[in-house]
Amino acid sequence: MRRAVRLLSILFAVLVPVVLAQRSPDAEALFQEALSTAQRAREAYEDVEIYTYDQPLWREAITLGERALGSAPQDPEITRFLARSYSYVNWHVRAWDYWLSYLAMGGVLEDPSDFSEQEVPSWEQFSEAGTELGYARYLADDEQAAVSYYEVVVTQLPDNEEALTWLGRIHFEQGRPVEALPYWERLSQLEPEDSGVQYYLSRTQERIAVGVEASDTFQEGIVAYEGGRQEEALDRFESALTFNGGFIQAAVWAGRTSLELGLPDRAKRHWEHVLSLSPGDGRAAYFLGVAEAQITWGVEAAGAFFEGQSHYGQEDLEAAADDFASAVELNPEYLEAWVWAARTYQELGQPTDAITYWQGVLAIDPQYQRARYNLNLAEQEMVYGVEAARAFAEAVENYQLAQIDEAEVLFKQAVEANPEFSEAYGWLGRLFFSRSEYEQASQYYQRALELEPDNEDYRFFAEESERLVGS
Repeated sequence: MRRAVRLLSILFAVLVPVVLAQRSPDAEALFQEALSTAQRAREAYEDVEIYTYDQPLWREAITLGERALGSAPQDPEITRFLARSYSYVNWHVRAWDYWLSYLAMGGVLEDPSDFSEQEVPSWEQFSEAGTELGYARYLADDEQAAVSYYEVVVTQLPDNEEALTWLGRIHFEQGRPVEALPYWERLSQLEPEDSGVQYYLSRTQERIAVGVEASDTFQEGIVAYEGGRQEEALDRFESALTFNGGFIQAAVWAGRTSLELGLPDRAKRHWEHVLSLSPGDGRAAYFLGVAEAQITWGVEAAGAFFEGQSHYGQEDLEAAADDFASAVELNPEYLEAWVWAARTYQELGQPTDAITYWQGVLAIDPQYQRARYNLNLAEQEMVYGVEAARAFAEAVENYQLAQIDEAEVLFKQAVEANPEFSEAYGWLGRLFFSRSEYEQASQYYQRALELEPDNEDYRFFAEESERLVGS
């Protein structure tokens, strides 16, 4: 409620032009005296904090106005004078009655163009009277009466934010989201950055979508979760689902909270439910995999494994390798953890550790061909160095795909990185022999033979290459 003193240049001199009935001389005289007394009241009380009916001049001005209206009961100018006067002295009940009478006579809240800027606009006084009375009824738990006041305000002032807010809020609190929605939608248009408006709009939309009980119970779960009370939160999320089994957000939060509480069986049920509602939900599929891994390998081991995958996705390979190693330690039968530990150590250029974990993979699954390939690569990295071994492995793959030129470049990179890499020289000899470039083939086979004098394959092709050069 405004309590500041209004500095008025002309309190009631300018009135809304309406079609008037002929005013009697007595009514006119009383009205003019009322206007004059109101002007004197302004001047006399301009230094006080608030105008009140108990101030003699204001009481006299209003009494004169009441007498003038008694002589001209249907006079809109006098009625407006009383509405504004009661508004100035904050007697909202009286002001409201006169505002309604004035509007019923055809009066409008728009003030004339020459209305003084120091005066309080009529629409503002009308709004204040209606919203103050509405709020008083709200505090008295008479929501129906409160709504009636606010609705009248909105009828006259469709964009009045205070009235819109309270109409939206009261309907929301009374569990009537359909009735509340238009008010929050309008407020969202008027104040798109207002977080409170956006909250009520989204909550109202949620209530309409899933039902009041499900929505409110779910929100209780969110509050509990944010307060660190996860067990209570899970109970609320699951309860929300009993009200509406199609409430996907409740299922998501139930699945998430179950995982955080180390309850994989419940988490699995909830994530399966999410996927039944949204079959293409990739994150739900991921968390279902987490729950199933926890059931299979244990909560701690699976937790370490997925933490490793998170670190791996962030390109923090050292942390990822430690996590995968922890998962293996927590459950030595966890094949996927062995694989990821081996792979990550190999990518880190730590072949000794990679060998250990690739051997662990093959101990669990001897038919794991990729593990055997990578074990061989790690062993070559130990002997020839990481750079040379990786270039060599990539070269072999290119050669097998008939990408001969690319293979040649990579084999040469391997021997440049390690001039003692006999197998890489042997492959270069093979590559050039297949091209019928025997002189170069001979040179590479000779170098391979120097490094492995007992390798009969190198000896044979070195001699054959020399013979073909001579022929």
